[in-house]
Amino acid sequence: MTGEKIVKLDQLLNGYIGDSKSIVDTKFSRLTGPGENYGSILLKVDITLENKKDNSREELHTVAKLIPEDEFFQKIFNVQVSCKVEIGFYDTIVPTLQRFQKDKGVQQVMDFFPKMYASRLNLNGSDTVDQDAVLLLENLIEAGYKNVDRFESFDLPTVKVVLKDLAVFHAVPIALKLLEPETFQSKVRPYLVDFEPPPPDAEN
Repeated sequence: MTGEKIVKLDQLLNGYIGDSKSIVDTKFSRLTGPGENYGSILLKVDITLENKKDNSREELHTVAKLIPEDEFFQKIFNVQVSCKVEIGFYDTIVPTLQRFQKDKGVQQVMDFFPKMYASRLNLNGSDTVDQDAVLLLENLIEAGYKNVDRFESFDLPTVKVVLKDLAVFHAVPIALKLLEPETFQSKVRPYLVDFEPPPPDAEN
């Protein structure tokens, strides 16, 4: 990633758009300002796709999450672990939990996560997270959600919704662990890692 651009965006999205569509336009803008969200850089990425058969177009509104540019914050947030865990959450854990609910006949499958369009750790195919790492998610603002002032409290109806969804999010993984322990061990457990603090010399 360079500045406010994502290198090889078409390659990144290939798994989602396939061979039938192509990217004809992209617009990038920062969603985080100085002093905000040291753990990552957030970009608003609006992508125009064109169907190769009929030339019809559609807009894909996304948010790109990138690792911090500053090496100090990369160490503080341990991006070699946290980036892989976050990608694994959206790519593996969420689909596993949703599949489990469906298999058990749950009618209201949890849907309180943004859709993941694509992700990568780098451009060279290794297991090392570098500046080209990116997680591309659905921009929920386009679905009617909005950011609220983080210095203001939620109202009671919002708190009830949050707590209800949080309870479901706690319960489903526990149920998966009890009823499908092998699935839990292979799909969820690998991403449950301790967050190690940076070494004493992290500032050096």
